Amino acid sequence: MISLLLAILGMVFLAVVLKAGERRRRSRMVLMSANYLAATALSLGYYFWTGSVPAGIATALWGGATGIVYAASLLLWMVVIRQAGVGTSTTAMRLSVVWPALISVFVFGESPSLWQGLGVALALGAVVLLAVGSSLAPRLRHGSGPGWVIALFVTSGMCSSFLKLFQQWGAPAQRPAYLAAIFLSAGVICWSWVAWRRWRLGERLHGPDVRDGLLFGVGNAVGNGFLLKSLETVPGVLAFPLRDSASIVIVSVIGAVVWKERPGRLGTAALAAATAAVALMAL
Repeated sequence: MISLLLAILGMVFLAVVLKAGERRRRSRMVLMSANYLAATALSLGYYFWTGSVPAGIATALWGGATGIVYAASLLLWMVVIRQAGVGTSTTAMRLSVVWPALISVFVFGESPSLWQGLGVALALGAVVLLAVGSSLAPRLRHGSGPGWVIALFVTSGMCSSFLKLFQQWGAPAQRPAYLAAIFLSAGVICWSWVAWRRWRLGERLHGPDVRDGLLFGVGNAVGNGFLLKSLETVPGVLAFPLRDSASIVIVSVIGAVVWKERPGRLGTAALAAATAAVALMAL
């Protein structure tokens, strides 16, 4: 459970860095690309420091495939942000928690207790309330491309699902190598995109964007590493919804205290549902 708590704190850190970046109008693409530099460096450092087992072909290929999906999810996220805003895109990513939860239940036969199951349902309900509160439906009706939102929902779910599948089928000793392969492959794709835009459009790199991206990468590597570790003891059907609902609560509190944000009625209902979900799933 300690590993899951650290994974939650890692996700909160990511949300805070993104929120601060949005307020300062950071370049999202540069921030995300720089994130993979730090995440790759940390995961490789951990890999060599622990003397972990070298990655087998299956682990390298699976890590590379996971990284490609991560990069695709990131690029789709950029598209949906432009078309439907940050609220809609973030909601689509949060809703994708349903994919690893379903895999945990129907593929690996995991089943929560009655109260924990209610907590999972409340966690998903909290995300739906956030979707309504972010005006998801009106934005889509005005031609913002529902297909892109659906694609983001699917690819984001695939990211977490790939982590769950590796935890079940992969070699535990090769976890550091797997994480390094994820971040390395995703980083190559993202930096290739940044280089292309710099060449074709003349976009420049700015120090604050790179700095925030490196900070983001620290949380990314730590959060995903501890999430994989937590899946050894916490069923995926609980781990993924608990991580998301707990992060909703913590980030909402930080937003209210630091940035004086007010969630509104639906946001308050979502926060209450997420809080109850955390309590029930922790039973």
